[in-house]
Amino acid sequence: ELGIQGTVWVSFVVSKSGEISEVEVLRTPSELMKKEALKAFDRMPVWTPGKVNDKVVNIRYKIPIKFIPR
Repeated sequence: ELGIQGTVWVSFVVSKSGEISEVEVLRTPSELMKKEALKAFDRMPVWTPGKVNDKVVNIRYKIPIKFIPR
């Protein structure tokens, strides 16, 4: 709505049960974008947990969230 754009880098863990935890904003161009990215993670559904050698494990991800004006 404000016409701002940029990329917020977020690190998080998907637990063995698929829950999202340890959400951390690594880089952000603005506090407003940081707040919106964290809101998205608060509403995140359960994920499919990772596997290593057929064993379910916790796994850390680092992803970019791009904000693009409409």
